[in-house]
Amino acid sequence: MIEYLLSSLRPFNQSRAYADIQLAALDSWKQLGSRIVYFNTSNDTWIKEDFQIEFVAPNQNPPTIHEMLDWAIRQGTPETSMAIVNSDIVLGRDINLVEEVVRTNHMTRNWAATSFRYTYDPLLGIDNAKRDPCDFGLDIFIAPRRIWEVLHKEMTAMAATKLTIGRIIWDNTVNAYFRERLPSNRYFDLTDWRVVFHPVHGERGRHTHYDKTTLSELKILGHGGIPKTKYAKPILYASTVKRSI
Repeated sequence: MIEYLLSSLRPFNQSRAYADIQLAALDSWKQLGSRIVYFNTSNDTWIKEDFQIEFVAPNQNPPTIHEMLDWAIRQGTPETSMAIVNSDIVLGRDINLVEEVVRTNHMTRNWAATSFRYTYDPLLGIDNAKRDPCDFGLDIFIAPRRIWEVLHKEMTAMAATKLTIGRIIWDNTVNAYFRERLPSNRYFDLTDWRVVFHPVHGERGRHTHYDKTTLSELKILGHGGIPKTKYAKPILYASTVKRSI
């Protein structure tokens, strides 16, 4: 099981339509059994804290990846699996099978995973989701805490602390970091599992640009590319865990 899902909501008062999209994503996350941590204040949403949902007040909205990791590396153990995910992403329950791949291939210490997304129309539902081969957006990254700790340390050392969730190039930068720091068979692509879904929407308010200094800092972390390794979805639980949410 992915033990922590870390994200940041776009304030609900900015768009009711986008709020509904984020609530649909939350419904899918709850089914995973993960601890859901939003880097927001309670004023940003009408979601309430409970045994599964927690709010952490950020220094800015949206928060930087560095700030999110600063909190995350103090939770759990070095093996605790944690994911950073955009708040509008619906996740299929089979994404939890990533832990079985990790165990089966004896890589519990150093690994990471991601997936390209399938796009769906909220009016038609997940079953009509399609993969756009020209869409290279990555909305989720999963890794044990020890891997996030190293990224946090490198970002601090390089002063590359401005990378912000949901804004342009955050996914490219984290992807490049994993791809260059991990062996190719330890950073793997879950796209064929069909577990990451992105809704069609017109809200793109967070796509602000960084200044030139920030861009030069972020480029130090890596140079891009996509994961080269794919693992078949484990058959364990396959008969009892539904593919769709």
